[in-house]
Amino acid sequence: MLRLQAHEIEAFQVDDLGSSPYLLDCQGVLPCPLHSWGSQLRPCPCMCRRAGLSLERFQKKGLFGVLVRSALPAFEGAVRQIHPMECAALVGYDPTIKLGDSTMLQLAGMG
Repeated sequence: MLRLQAHEIEAFQVDDLGSSPYLLDCQGVLPCPLHSWGSQLRPCPCMCRRAGLSLERFQKKGLFGVLVRSALPAFEGAVRQIHPMECAALVGYDPTIKLGDSTMLQLAGMG
């Protein structure tokens, strides 16, 4: 669920080396999680939107989010959306709280 889709890879500027300006900066401060993390380019899992945010919105305000590199060998270090439990731990929430059955819905709930 957290794997980036082709249009997300392009939008988040992930290059062939797996770099992106949206990668979590381990030496910096995590931005405040937003409800749209994980769904800016997709329909929102809470059903508040049926499609990704508009091109006009991206042109005015830009893209927001935090990506991480997967540690699972099956994904070979692929860049992905942050997991809701990772996000929760980094912002001081209880990472065991479950905000629904969908990983993407839980990520929206973190925001």
